[in-house]
Amino acid sequence: MIHERNYIDAMKQCFLLHRGPLLEFSLLAQTDSVELGQLISHLSMKNTLQILTLDMTNESTLPLSIFSMHQLTKLSLHKCCINHHSKIKGFKNLTSLYLRDVKISRKTLLHLVSSCPLLKSFTLVVALVVALVVALALIVALVVEQLV
Repeated sequence: MIHERNYIDAMKQCFLLHRGPLLEFSLLAQTDSVELGQLISHLSMKNTLQILTLDMTNESTLPLSIFSMHQLTKLSLHKCCINHHSKIKGFKNLTSLYLRDVKISRKTLLHLVSSCPLLKSFTLVVALVVALVVALALIVALVVEQLV
């Protein structure tokens, strides 16, 4: 863990020193929620990131600051937890959302997906039975929303 902490500190320093836009960032790491939050905060400073891929090996809680990254067009999350239902504002420019082994409630998932008006591609990878139930509930909720 000491080496990963050094890498995370180095990445934060690079973000501060980097001139120009940073359009894409991917991270595969075992980091705690605090470190992840600091990293996301540094990434969001320039407000230019369009593609973000986070592959957490220890199911860290996704920091609330990620939902301030409204310029994102593609978001891929693997092995993390999302539990900020009431604070999710959505992503107004997101066209692609990929969730794999993400711990998220049905209510939060519905809120997240319905808060992304430009979403064209949505992939949810979980156990087959769970995926079918969630997908069906999502489809029903979106149809009902469109009818209202």
